[in-house]
Amino acid sequence: MLAYYFGTREALLATVLSALRAEEREALYSTARTWSLRDAALAMWAYYTDPDRRAEHQAFFYVYARALQQPELFTEFAASLNAWVDVTTELAVAEGDDDDTAARRAQLLVSAVRGLLIDRLMSTTPERVDAAFDLLIESMLQPSRR
Repeated sequence: MLAYYFGTREALLATVLSALRAEEREALYSTARTWSLRDAALAMWAYYTDPDRRAEHQAFFYVYARALQQPELFTEFAASLNAWVDVTTELAVAEGDDDDTAARRAQLLVSAVRGLLIDRLMSTTPERVDAAFDLLIESMLQPSRR
């Protein structure tokens, strides 16, 4: 039945992960409006490094890698990847960035965090990756003044 509806295991995973990301986005939108960009980055890191979510995040990067190989099969999943960038852009604009700067900062932040998360999942020394994340935040985002 699943094969009929989804075609492949990867398509099923992509659909499930897209739905999870939609739920994350809704939860984020309901709380993130009052956050600073720094707060959002720290919350994103805490969420994605939660050991209880490791299997979910491994599945995410599995589908992410498959989407790189066969993008035509993962269009909905690929579209869901912009959720964090969109929210982060809105937060940067709220902090005073112009639209273009906000979009570039948001993309840099989300892409860097995504790369660090891949490294963290594979690392035997996750504390080193955590330290790299801390440096990223320290270098890129000032402490909140709200």
